[in-house]
Amino acid sequence: MPLPFLELPYFNGLGGFTPDGREYAIYLKPGVQTPKPWVNVMANSEFGALVSESGLGFTWCGNSQANRLTPWHNDPVSDPQSEAIYLRDDESGATWTPTPLPIREQDAYRARHGQGYTVFEHNSHAIGQELTVFVPIGEDGHGDPVKVFRLRLRNDSGRARKLTATFYAEWVLGGSREDQQLHVQTSRDEPSGALLARQYWTGSYTDRMAFAAAHPRAVSWSGNRTNFLGRNGSSGKPAALGRARLDNRVGAGLDPSAALQLPISLEPGQSVEVTFLLGEAGTTDVMCDLVGRYQSAEQVETRAVHDAALVGYEVGRAASAYAAFVHRLSAQSMAALSDVELPLLGTLRIESIQRRVRIPRPASGLPGISVHGARAYARPHSGRGRASVSGGRRPALVASRNRLGSPHSLFRRSALAALRRGALRRGDGRYGDSRSRDSVPRRRAAPRGRRGARVCAGDRPGRFAL
Repeated sequence: MPLPFLELPYFNGLGGFTPDGREYAIYLKPGVQTPKPWVNVMANSEFGALVSESGLGFTWCGNSQANRLTPWHNDPVSDPQSEAIYLRDDESGATWTPTPLPIREQDAYRARHGQGYTVFEHNSHAIGQELTVFVPIGEDGHGDPVKVFRLRLRNDSGRARKLTATFYAEWVLGGSREDQQLHVQTSRDEPSGALLARQYWTGSYTDRMAFAAAHPRAVSWSGNRTNFLGRNGSSGKPAALGRARLDNRVGAGLDPSAALQLPISLEPGQSVEVTFLLGEAGTTDVMCDLVGRYQSAEQVETRAVHDAALVGYEVGRAASAYAAFVHRLSAQSMAALSDVELPLLGTLRIESIQRRVRIPRPASGLPGISVHGARAYARPHSGRGRASVSGGRRPALVASRNRLGSPHSLFRRSALAALRRGALRRGDGRYGDSRSRDSVPRRRAAPRGRRGARVCAGDRPGRFAL
């Protein structure tokens, strides 16, 4: 059966905000995909993940460049997946995934990016599927180092169904899988049923263990990627799903991965919930505590924490499109400005990019929004002139130039490039800028260095307005 209809204001052909502005829904009909991956960053102060509209992305703990639990492929074209959940019909042998990748079906998919979570919806093979992915976060910004996958299945057919759910992840435990895979050792913890992975080779995370667990408990498992995918195999067609069970093999000297498999029985109209966990802990006791804590559905919801942090401001109905944009931007800024690193330009630290982002009041007179650290709050208008508006149509984004971090940072490079194009203009350093575009003097051309390259100006304080 098709996905239920969802009204999306400002729908652009691929996605749009939900009516309450809390989620951005992406609808992928057969044969359609986004131009590039549209991602959602979810993180607490110690742990984070990046999820795209097509799949489960990758996961890190503490440092997204030096301690990746699963690979980040940095491929915006094919968007390969290093984490996946597979479903198999044990009667027909059909195999598919509740996400568009790595196995794409002819039925539609919908991904809803929310504040700290993403929900995937897909109906196929007379099975309704809803997968919720999130990273827990507490009111203080801290949270458990675990990524939670909640899979809800509903039997829409008129007969009993027998399915098999398989969770798969490739281990890195460092910066690059190619450098680390010979030094990663996998094992299994019998009391919790979790698969463990450790590396004692290099880095500051050698004393920690990564883990993958399932509830209900997995009946078969594998720590060997080669055996799971098969010779010349791929995540789009794993050889292990053609067998009844996994090989139950872990140890050293293998191609490290984590695969957990469990059976599911569904009566007509019945719904079940399966939970998979991916995380990192310092000791076995801490790992067992995390696995036991997230086995039940009655655990702390991430949405309530984000709503409480973002409830400090409201943008009026007169600019509802602007309100939805600001709400979404603030939610992503909270995740990006935490004490973790994001995979921007490889090794770019997010806290060195920009500590403060201000969106001044638009022309309609709505209050400006300030995002500072990991908290979002309303900033009243200072009364020193209106916010600068480009052509009187859109609000300006004002950024402190002396806070843009190193010359190699993303924001600094973007700002300097925009200055050369004339897309930015210098502000007066205050909150907003009441001067018109014509009254701002043109920026003097930068001197040229060797081979005709323009030499950038020094780190002079000031602000630039779009």
